[in-house]
Amino acid sequence: FGIVRRDWCSDVCTSVVYDEKGDYDRAIGDFTQAIRLDPNYAAAYGTRGVAYSAIGQNSRAIQDLERAIALNPNYQWAKDRLREIRGR
Repeated sequence: FGIVRRDWCSDVCTSVVYDEKGDYDRAIGDFTQAIRLDPNYAAAYGTRGVAYSAIGQNSRAIQDLERAIALNPNYQWAKDRLREIRGR
């Protein structure tokens, strides 16, 4: 159909830049695209969760971080972020 799918890595790399600049809505959009391309990519769920938390959407943040941990039970960074969000 003439549609070029972007690589999930480019979505994630771009998202991290948006996240660091405080453009959380764009970061969330790109992380969501990365998840669509690879629904098992734990880091995309984890970092999208942190972006959700930054804009006050803690229930979505917790959901994404829990999904990241379910995909990768050794994902300590996501576990730490989840603990921080729940502790607020």
